[in-house]
Amino acid sequence: MKVLGPNETYIYCLIHNEEVRYIGKSDNPQKRFKEHLKKCKYGKTYKDNWLKGLIKSSNIPELLILDKVPFNNFGFWEDFYIGLFKSYGFILTNTAPGGGGGNFGEFINKKISEKKKGWVMPETGKEKLRIYRLGLKSSELTKKKQSNNNKGNNNPMYGVKRNEEWDKNKRKKIIQLTLNDEIIGEWNSINEASIKTNTNRSSINYVLKEKRLSANGYKWKYSNIY
Repeated sequence: MKVLGPNETYIYCLIHNEEVRYIGKSDNPQKRFKEHLKKCKYGKTYKDNWLKGLIKSSNIPELLILDKVPFNNFGFWEDFYIGLFKSYGFILTNTAPGGGGGNFGEFINKKISEKKKGWVMPETGKEKLRIYRLGLKSSELTKKKQSNNNKGNNNPMYGVKRNEEWDKNKRKKIIQLTLNDEIIGEWNSINEASIKTNTNRSSINYVLKEKRLSANGYKWKYSNIY
């Protein structure tokens, strides 16, 4: 797992029999993975029932880190991966579209912690996960799903016309400012600004649309000179 930098978090998934079943976000996925296994006994969600069924049959899912993303827009990326894997045909156990997270409350969390104190993932499970992550390859069934779900009418972008307003905004110059409104850069497009400043493109777009105040510690505005 990559070293987590400041203001970053991970998007991960839980897999069993080469089927992705859950997408989540955590600063510490291994710890979160253990919490999933501990707390499923007390929950009644689709995910909890799936995990309880696996544990009852002496199985546990596998954990895979999908991406390391900026913390301030992890919700966007969690939604993105949920939508992506659903488009591939995977049946996810997520009860929400993403970007939320869950907590059972202080009383239940303490009860679970005391009951399961000292639990660690078996070494066989750790080794299996390590080998899986090193040699991850899509099965032929998964490849076929991905192919079929992106052909013709199954492709969400099939027949979609380019948005004229989007094209116009894409060509606008972008101004980069400090949080004190001092101009420190000008870029020919959102894409160029994203690459040159190492800032997530969607985050810049959110600021330009006034849905957020800043991205990567900067303010962003469209230039009046196109």
